[in-house]
Amino acid sequence: MSAHLVAGQLLGDYRIERAIAVGAMGAVFAATDLRLGRPVAVKVLRGHLGSSDRFRERFRREAAVLARLDSPHVIAIYDHGELDGSPYLVTQLAAGGDLGSLVRRGGPLPPGTAVEVAAQVADALVATHSVGVVHRDVKPANVLLRTPPVQGHLVRPHVYLCDFGVARTESSGLTTAGSITGTWNYLAPELGRGESATPASDVYAVGCLLHEALTGRPPYSGSDVEVAMAHLDRPVPQLPGQDPLTEGLNRALARSMAKSPEHRHASAAELRADLRALLGGPRDTGTIPGPPATTGQVPRGRRRVPWIAGAAAVVVLAGGLVAWRFLGDGAGGDPSPAGTTPTQPGTSAAVARAVAGDVTGDGLGDVVVTVDSDHVRVFPSTGAGFGEADDRPDVSATLTGDVDGDQRLDLIDISGDNAEIDADMLTADGWSRAFLRGPDGTERADGSFSADVDGNGLDDLAMITESGGSVHVTGILARPDGSWSESAEWLTLSPGDETVRMLAADLDGDGSDEIVRVQRTAENTTALRVWRFDGTTLAPLGDGARVPLPQGAYSHDASTAGDLDGDGVDEVVIIAGTHATALHWSDAGWETTGLTASIGEDGYVDGAGVSDVDGDDRDDLMILTRLEEGYRIDAWRSTGDAVEADDAYRVSLPRVSSSRLLGPTDSGFYS
Repeated sequence: MSAHLVAGQLLGDYRIERAIAVGAMGAVFAATDLRLGRPVAVKVLRGHLGSSDRFRERFRREAAVLARLDSPHVIAIYDHGELDGSPYLVTQLAAGGDLGSLVRRGGPLPPGTAVEVAAQVADALVATHSVGVVHRDVKPANVLLRTPPVQGHLVRPHVYLCDFGVARTESSGLTTAGSITGTWNYLAPELGRGESATPASDVYAVGCLLHEALTGRPPYSGSDVEVAMAHLDRPVPQLPGQDPLTEGLNRALARSMAKSPEHRHASAAELRADLRALLGGPRDTGTIPGPPATTGQVPRGRRRVPWIAGAAAVVVLAGGLVAWRFLGDGAGGDPSPAGTTPTQPGTSAAVARAVAGDVTGDGLGDVVVTVDSDHVRVFPSTGAGFGEADDRPDVSATLTGDVDGDQRLDLIDISGDNAEIDADMLTADGWSRAFLRGPDGTERADGSFSADVDGNGLDDLAMITESGGSVHVTGILARPDGSWSESAEWLTLSPGDETVRMLAADLDGDGSDEIVRVQRTAENTTALRVWRFDGTTLAPLGDGARVPLPQGAYSHDASTAGDLDGDGVDEVVIIAGTHATALHWSDAGWETTGLTASIGEDGYVDGAGVSDVDGDDRDDLMILTRLEEGYRIDAWRSTGDAVEADDAYRVSLPRVSSSRLLGPTDSGFYS
């Protein structure tokens, strides 16, 4: 066997589909795992290198290193082996190509996107260094994009660090002192002197990568010798401008690329925190120019991966960042019009958030369900169906939401009596707690939801209470430093004569969630009203609307929200009887989209949610159906203009009193 495989050829259990990249050492192919029906990448060593002990050991080491790592930003290994004398690796398929190619084609990334990508690479290095591995070849070509760019731009940045073939472990002994491994443009000064690679040299490489993502070129240029000398002697390049974000970026570059390792960030985790701090904080009224919209909206991923305003990023429109993105050799350039002016809160720099439903952090949406009062079960998506259920018998949860900004959904348990509410949150770092207090005289708490109302990339929390004949929405805001604001009353309204629900949805694609009240009425309609957070309260948008229910439906049975068509704007889905109807909101009112389906025909729809189970940037509709013998969860996968049932994503549950889908909205209606 050789690296010259062709479409349709079998490599063990893998069918080759197409070549992705071909180099001197081998080739990478997109393939299909015939056992599981999922897309994979197959990396094959060239035939003449298969007999080289050195290159065979590199392949073996890469497989061993990948198998030890657990990070949503490290490419996942599925298999490795040898056929006809040539080793091969089978890994997760990243369909978007690599960061280096993107920057070469399109030029600099928007600053928020560049910082987010670098933070994700740092996150991958946190996992790498924690098991005693130094990557030694961090560069844009080894950063893969989970999904293809849209019009040349990263709509929802989620990246994977790959190519651990030259990684060094504490015990490998495979590199001798004085040898140099890596790529000159990203090589730390001490490595140019022949010293051993350390986590600090990986930190340096991330700084170089960030510079290239921001400017379109590496920090130093010239021959290999000239570049090596520049790393040793020349100052760390800085970006022109004195606005807060530019100054923050320059501090991050100067520290991560310090000539002496002891002057750099002490760890990849510290670098990650430094970069995240640039993306957090209160939103202002400006915006960093972003990619062009295709439908009049700011493009971004689904509700759980929106384009959001980030930190000081919002104050630089008239400052240095706009200027320096046009400087240099002219590669790429900023796609935004030169006359862009500050906009209202919610316009954005790109900051990735968790994929809809993604609890495991692998970029695929999962399903979380309660099977009794203190028992949560997670069904993880494999991209071709649901994997083995993860039972968490001692975890009680009410909601999901990304409260810490790590791009995986956290389990949130809302509990308490009347005005005093505890929010216990299970994140990747363990349990934490926040508190909500309703207005004085609160008689009961009737619901809760998570939503990123202020657009800082962290989900905020709110509860709904009744007091004095009125309904109150009280919320707390998540802060980038991990703390929470004091409780504040966001909204007061009359409950009306029927029941209502509050949904979080980014209806205009600006990166912050609007709040939608979904209310049953006596006139066989569903009443919808929208509010937007103005910094202190929820301000109404328009007068609301009444949407007729399908013929024969008595009332709506469930509702949810998500970006089913992948256009960067959420739809609200109303389920009434056996009909699911997606509605699009604009200033002109609500319109019915073509995304309709007949569901629940063999039982009663007991709940609905969204989860991008196949990772295609379109939220899929999840339906919980109550049957005589128990419950069933079905995924109605979105094709962009329709939703279709997929039996590969179907699970059954026993009949227990509290089975329900967990999502950003508490399942209980209130009256």
